[in-house]
Amino acid sequence: MKRKKRVSPTQLTLAWFRKRGIAARVTERWVKTATGGFRLDVFGGDLMALLGMEIVNVQAGTGAHHQEKIRKATNHPDVRLWLECPSRIFWIITWTQRVVFKKNGDKQKRPRWTPRVSVLSLHEGKIIASNFALK
Repeated sequence: MKRKKRVSPTQLTLAWFRKRGIAARVTERWVKTATGGFRLDVFGGDLMALLGMEIVNVQAGTGAHHQEKIRKATNHPDVRLWLECPSRIFWIITWTQRVVFKKNGDKQKRPRWTPRVSVLSLHEGKIIASNFALK
């Protein structure tokens, strides 16, 4: 029996940016300690991308954890620090497998990974999240 190959949300997001010609790099790393280790995010994100004159910091995850990612990021002090500069953007991108339909109405054989994006921004000192429509 074949095992399904797992793809991380960070790798899906990186491929999604590259497909659109956007330069992106992974910034999350594993830090070893005497008792194991932990993941270290840069300013609360897993990767960064250059979008014209703006820098996007992205927290990637699975679709079931979208609201949890938003809650965590809005309470993260580094995210607030990141958003205080007008040329910086913070995105939450989560991935879900969805059945896609062909033009004739038939289902595709395999579900496709589809992203959901929320943009975090500072308004009157509060971090708020809004949905982002993808093209």
